[in-house]
Amino acid sequence: MLKSDYSLRRMVASALLLSSLGLIPTGAVHAAGSDWEALGGRDVVTTFTTDAVNRWRKNPVLVQFAQTDDAKAARLVVFLVEQFCAETGGGCTYPGKNMTEAHAGMNITTAQFNALAEDLQFAMDAANVPFRAQNKLLAKLAPMLKDMKGR
Repeated sequence: MLKSDYSLRRMVASALLLSSLGLIPTGAVHAAGSDWEALGGRDVVTTFTTDAVNRWRKNPVLVQFAQTDDAKAARLVVFLVEQFCAETGGGCTYPGKNMTEAHAGMNITTAQFNALAEDLQFAMDAANVPFRAQNKLLAKLAPMLKDMKGR
């Protein structure tokens, strides 16, 4: 891949969103051929989500949100895995708050959103998630930005 192609890929990915909350149900079953399956299922999604949360905790753009202890970070991973599962046809039901309620008062900026999306993509790359599956997840999450942004 040419360096310019890689840069363009990152720029596009940075414009996409991630985030949200939920709970992982035991025994969730994914649909064959689903986007969830393309991501690698629960084990792979948990791996890259843990990596992403750890990246966010170290990212200076996200410092106001990164001040969290290990227990809260682990809980966030559980919530995000459930959200990703629900969004990608993994057979989970998302019982969490909507994005407006979950992010009230955070005043998330576009730069912070882009940092979240980019760190998520770096984590998915590290977990060898196929590029197409990455883009499909990010595209499902991107519309949530409007509900998360500070007003």
